[in-house]
Amino acid sequence: MMWISAKNFPFLTLNFDFNVVIAAAVAVFGCGMVMVGSHSFHRVGTTVNPMKPEATTSLVMEGVYRFTRNPIYLGLAMILSSWGVYLSNLSSLIFVCFFIIYMNHFQIRPEERMLHKLFGARFERYKHQVRRWL
Repeated sequence: MMWISAKNFPFLTLNFDFNVVIAAAVAVFGCGMVMVGSHSFHRVGTTVNPMKPEATTSLVMEGVYRFTRNPIYLGLAMILSSWGVYLSNLSSLIFVCFFIIYMNHFQIRPEERMLHKLFGARFERYKHQVRRWL
């Protein structure tokens, strides 16, 4: 959809040097966030499956989780952003915003409700100390 949008709105194209290098760097960093976040879950033996938050056995608050409550989703948003930078078209970046809005509403909030149910005050303290995204 990002590519189609960029092709259909060529007047929103931004020409700037090093877009490929910047896109690659953002993509690598995003992939790293996904891998580090996933590894933290595996290390403590809790689920990575976003469709079964009730299967969570541990509240992970160490490592990258000290800076963001959702490094995996942040990494995915960065990968999408890198594609938008590569395409160099403002219309394609709108889809990153849609991704974030969708994830907040349909994935993160239900997960947070389940984490509150499972971990109570401990999760609430963590939620107030660490931002959802950055």
